[in-house]
Amino acid sequence: MCRSADWIDARRFARTAMGVAVCALVLIVVCVVGTRAVNVSWKAVASYGTAISLLPNSHATAGAWVVRYHGLKKPSETNQMLVATMRIYMEHCECDKPGKPTNWLVAEGLRKYFSARGHRGTSITERCRYSSNSSEKAGLSEYKAAIDANRPVVLTFCYDAAAANNLATAKKRISNCFSVVGIGYMKYGDTYFLICHDGFSIPPTTGSASLDRVSPQSLGINTEGKPWGQRGTTLYKWDGAYKNLVMVFVD
Repeated sequence: MCRSADWIDARRFARTAMGVAVCALVLIVVCVVGTRAVNVSWKAVASYGTAISLLPNSHATAGAWVVRYHGLKKPSETNQMLVATMRIYMEHCECDKPGKPTNWLVAEGLRKYFSARGHRGTSITERCRYSSNSSEKAGLSEYKAAIDANRPVVLTFCYDAAAANNLATAKKRISNCFSVVGIGYMKYGDTYFLICHDGFSIPPTTGSASLDRVSPQSLGINTEGKPWGQRGTTLYKWDGAYKNLVMVFVD
């Protein structure tokens, strides 16, 4: 049976058009799947307020914020005065050791502050994520429980290898450690982040404070009206590059 040239061309055109349509459909499916929105959920303490601008020492700044949160700041005191006092309470020199290393004892400093303000019975405990002693450990579940109960947590990210698996060393915060106040948590897909007051007006690009700090904008997360949308507050990785994460709980 003889086919005309026009009939053959029309059939070829139909096959080509069908192939293009199939390719376009596959491309649409890939694009839709690839751009599917990531599920985001979060929780913060009820009165997370604003960060205290980072002063020379992150440990003292974080401790001062916790003191203010618990209502121990006197009307006449400034944030700078709180930080200065907290620094005095936390700082400890191991002057009998080579190099006279300075310890930053956050839990001890908070106990002294609460006691000086008439709250001696306040429970202040210190734990770390990694330890060979199970009684020294705290994980995401303990952190989340504190946040759910409206109790912010002082978090210290330690990057010194000596701090790994050892609370006794990690809590001294001698080298390569940085403290923030954990005020919440976020689940981004299957990944957890910590919502923290760190007090930075300009995001750090070097040093220990920059290693696990995450910009919400880089994740495509809306910042308007959210705690991480204000200056001095952002996200930190739960599973980060740190060697240990020290947590101070105030009940």
